[in-house]
Amino acid sequence: MNNLIVLYVEDMMKSRQFYQALLSTEPAECSEKFVSFKVNETLSVGLWLRSDVKPEVNASAGSLHEICVFVVDHPALDRQYEHCTGMGATIIQEPVEMDFGRTFSICDPDGGRIRFATPV
Repeated sequence: MNNLIVLYVEDMMKSRQFYQALLSTEPAECSEKFVSFKVNETLSVGLWLRSDVKPEVNASAGSLHEICVFVVDHPALDRQYEHCTGMGATIIQEPVEMDFGRTFSICDPDGGRIRFATPV
């Protein structure tokens, strides 16, 4: 059994295509209202069509989360940045050094933030 992070999405096809490109993998589970991607042996990311979520979601999709993905080192971060720009992701923060390490941020189709960072 995997741990699962669930993101509520407005447009399943658009979000599925985005995360499929971002994660460079096919969905592990796929329906009209729910898609999941296995990230590693213990973690999956699920996309749940917001209109189907029970109980009903009151906040706008993407406005309440930031996922942080740590990468091994600066060259790996630079490769991930090139991958994100190559797939047309919306870059909201170019690579920069911060207190916690080198980082950059993108948004998914619903405005959810995804931060990539190297540990200090």
